[in-house]
Amino acid sequence: MVAPPAIAQRVELAKQATDLCSGVFDQRVVHACLERGVVRAIAPALRAHYQAKRTAMETALRDTMEGRVRWAQPRGGFFLWAEFEEGIDDRALFTQAVGERVSFVIGAHFSSTAAAIVSRASRFPTSPERIHEGVTRLKRALDNSMVMDR
Repeated sequence: MVAPPAIAQRVELAKQATDLCSGVFDQRVVHACLERGVVRAIAPALRAHYQAKRTAMETALRDTMEGRVRWAQPRGGFFLWAEFEEGIDDRALFTQAVGERVSFVIGAHFSSTAAAIVSRASRFPTSPERIHEGVTRLKRALDNSMVMDR
């Protein structure tokens, strides 16, 4: 969007609110699925599927970036919240990561402390091998961003 910063910030905030809040139709569909037992029937398979993705992501992080990133093992959900080693600029890392054709959500968008470097990695619908490849690309971006800082 090309607009004065004050207007662009307000539009961005409105867009984020729209993204976070589902519409009435979507809510009715979910309600019907809950009432008919659809969610209860598919939940075990979905949990197993995403647990396997989480395990693949954690294994790739442990194997590829041991000591450079830390995280608390998620108890559920879709995201893995990871904190990079001290001194990493997550915005600069993001730029490098896009160059490696991998992406993550910049932690500053979710942190109440400006100094926190926390990133959110979604376990997207792909194979464990592709997850490992993505983490390997992220490591390459991390290596490149540290070289550029020197």
